[in-house]
Amino acid sequence: MPRLSFQLRTISPLFLAGADSQGEPELRAASIRGQLRYWLRAVHGADVSGLDSVWKREAAVFGATDRGSVVSIRFTSDETIVPQNAPMLPHRLVTGKNPLKRRAIPRGTICKLALVTRPGQALPDDFVKALSTWLLLGGVGKRSRRTFGAFAIDDVDVTPGVRVDRANRWWATPPQTPDDLIKAIHAHFQWLYPAGTTFAPVSGIPDYPTLHPQHSRIVVCKRRFASAQEANQRLFNDLLRSNTHPYVQPQHKVMFGYATAGRRASPVLAQVRQTGRAYALILTAMRSPLKRSHELPATWQPDWTVVNQFLDEAETLFHGETVWGGPFL
Repeated sequence: MPRLSFQLRTISPLFLAGADSQGEPELRAASIRGQLRYWLRAVHGADVSGLDSVWKREAAVFGATDRGSVVSIRFTSDETIVPQNAPMLPHRLVTGKNPLKRRAIPRGTICKLALVTRPGQALPDDFVKALSTWLLLGGVGKRSRRTFGAFAIDDVDVTPGVRVDRANRWWATPPQTPDDLIKAIHAHFQWLYPAGTTFAPVSGIPDYPTLHPQHSRIVVCKRRFASAQEANQRLFNDLLRSNTHPYVQPQHKVMFGYATAGRRASPVLAQVRQTGRAYALILTAMRSPLKRSHELPATWQPDWTVVNQFLDEAETLFHGETVWGGPFL
């Protein structure tokens, strides 16, 4: 049966809890499946109009209440995983504040990700698109929007029956420089949306995060960091928590998510990827409706220019380049 297997290595801690959210972390295939569903919606929300159309494409791959998934996901490790305490807020280590340590699967852990279809059934193209997008831009677990839960690809095995597009050859030859990473992302998006692609009509902000070029922006920072933790510390201390920037003000802070009074995920996903012996920071912003924090007046409205400003400053500070989308209109 068609099978696609990866040997992955964690490059930042994985806060990946099981049924007991306060228990020891564990590798969970369900968490990977959730990420792939998310990225499939993000990919096809750009070129398909209407939630029903997106749900049909998602259900065709991952199943629904009346059908099973055509792909089985296995996420394991051949080694004994020894969880460690890791800081969820490592930027506080610089200032001497409590870094909020939690149990995590440590960096350097070797994981096996196997993706297998039913006998006689090819691996769906939509599944491969979601998978490749996640491997380039996403992570898994808590704080995966803030550089945690990141992987490097050490090896990949493709069996007959799996069609791998040229855009995915970076799997076998991981980027060695930030410029290599930029080329891989460019090739990936040209594969997702070939020349002549008709994007969904723009009529207000999308109901959910999508990679529509008018509602998303991806910045690859060329500054090389010694570790994922250093990238996290610089992101927070130089930008998100710097008193010289507006992002600490309550009306702007909520544009990057908040953890109280109805937790809201950040529309900016900050992830790291290994590039040779160093690490590069990738910032992916996708615009969708934001809920008002109870700390703000009822008249508050989302100000997406703040997110644009943040990405502009990240480009300047970390020598970044916009590789997809552009400033939100």
